[in-house]
Amino acid sequence: MLRSLLVFSAGVVLLLSAGQTVAQEVQVPLDRAGRIDEIDARLARRLGLFLDRYPDMVVVRLFQQGDSAFVLEVTSRQGERTVRQRVPMTAAQVADLRADVSRRVAAEAPEAALNQEGRSLLLATTTTLGLGFYGWALPVTLHIEDGRAAVATYMFTAGASFVIPYMLTKTRPVTYGMANLGYWGATRGLVHGVLLGNILSDDESVPAGLGMAGSILEATIGYAWAARTGMTPGAAHDIGNWGDMGSMTGFELAMILGVDNAEDAVPAMVLAGSLLGVPVGAGYAHARRHTWGDAEIQRMAYSTGILAGFMVSDWIDGLDSPHVGGAALLVGSTAGFLIADHALRNHDYSVGQGILVDLGTVAGTLIGVGTAALVSGKDGPGQTTGLTLSTAGAVLGLTLTAASLRASAYAAPAPSDGPQLSMSVVPALRLPGQARGFPAPMLMASLRF
Repeated sequence: MLRSLLVFSAGVVLLLSAGQTVAQEVQVPLDRAGRIDEIDARLARRLGLFLDRYPDMVVVRLFQQGDSAFVLEVTSRQGERTVRQRVPMTAAQVADLRADVSRRVAAEAPEAALNQEGRSLLLATTTTLGLGFYGWALPVTLHIEDGRAAVATYMFTAGASFVIPYMLTKTRPVTYGMANLGYWGATRGLVHGVLLGNILSDDESVPAGLGMAGSILEATIGYAWAARTGMTPGAAHDIGNWGDMGSMTGFELAMILGVDNAEDAVPAMVLAGSLLGVPVGAGYAHARRHTWGDAEIQRMAYSTGILAGFMVSDWIDGLDSPHVGGAALLVGSTAGFLIADHALRNHDYSVGQGILVDLGTVAGTLIGVGTAALVSGKDGPGQTTGLTLSTAGAVLGLTLTAASLRASAYAAPAPSDGPQLSMSVVPALRLPGQARGFPAPMLMASLRF
């Protein structure tokens, strides 16, 4: 009796184990390159696949069971019902299917095998720049003074800023890393060109033309660099951050050295700092392997450090002294960066979490300003009170929001999560001490989910 019971129990265990093994299915690609995870009805129609056997199909996926067993899952729509058919396949049949799919994709739909997740971001960048800068900079560069001709040039240029990149990327991969570094190159290359033009010439057409050329050139370099290295969005964001931090450091050093009144010295130092920041940022990105959210939080911490620098400078009357003010900004921004660098180790924040930290910081700043207004007299908050409470609010907002998300910021390799773009261009801004030349544009940008 005991022996029979043991045999029966062993059989039950084996059956349960077998059932669990069969239940373990992993979705696998349908092509040899490993880039097509599913084929929908639209793609099936282009490839001439599956529709002859499954005319009502919605999507086809392939799953692997164990080492050599596969299941082709066909989801169809019959009336108001969704029907799934599961067709067992051998490894040899799957190999034939993948060869067929790869051959048809190469011939009929080569873009289907491309990773173009970041294409919308890249096109949004070029289109926004076309509307906000290229469109009016080209007539200035070409000295077009006739109003109708200038308007026509603007319209054609703005339209081309979408059409040309759209056609060029139609059959090319555009990952979020490529789109992100392309974005940084396009926007910062514009500023680099304008700064260089302001140094070289008093004629506003020179900075306008160099701004366009720099934007297009650096966007192309950024895209190609990211494509060649398989760059993640977080790494691209780190490199962009370091370029901007280099610009700010150049400006801070200019203040400390007292060259803020030298018309060409400040743009030159800002430009040099930005260009030097890029290779340093590449090394930093490789060492830290930040996610997109990590880099976004670090950027906000750096910006908050700048605000803290303004606060301290005001406390010691440094706003009236460029030397003291520059030193306070340098110390504050550096402290913000280093604190964030330490806090972000072993934590990977997602894009959404990074944006929440941004919003929390802004909210804290606004609450600080509101508090300053309440505690002040009828004439409103003084400069010192406003800077102090807004900085305190920003620091608290950033710290508390990041801390509240810290537990769920899992430590993992940087994901290829990607952002959306919101960007506005404020073209007319002159640097301190700049009395001539083309005004440096400021691009207020936000890359979000």
